[in-house]
Amino acid sequence: MAKTKNDMQLAALIIDLFVVCYKEKYRLPPVINRATGKFPIADILKDISYENLIELVKYYFKIDTKHSFQDFTRTYHELVELKTETEKDALARKKTREETLRRVQQYREENR
Repeated sequence: MAKTKNDMQLAALIIDLFVVCYKEKYRLPPVINRATGKFPIADILKDISYENLIELVKYYFKIDTKHSFQDFTRTYHELVELKTETEKDALARKKTREETLRRVQQYREENR
């Protein structure tokens, strides 16, 4: 199936974001063939919305791993799962902290 012009434009913007994030982290530009790099990004955009892909690129540079464009395009589905699990874990930890705080306050009030 042919990629639309809009898909290619969005893919180019994602590549630009990847380059900016890479430069911020490593102070060097990544090696990316923009002409061929647009195609895997356009395929990813079929699975993930543009906004979610932006967040995924930013998340990718927060995790401790080697960062390459090829690695990102090959393992994006694993990154989506990891990001989802991390967000669920953060929410569960927040609920646990709140529950613990509530129990501590309750215990202190009962033992006055």
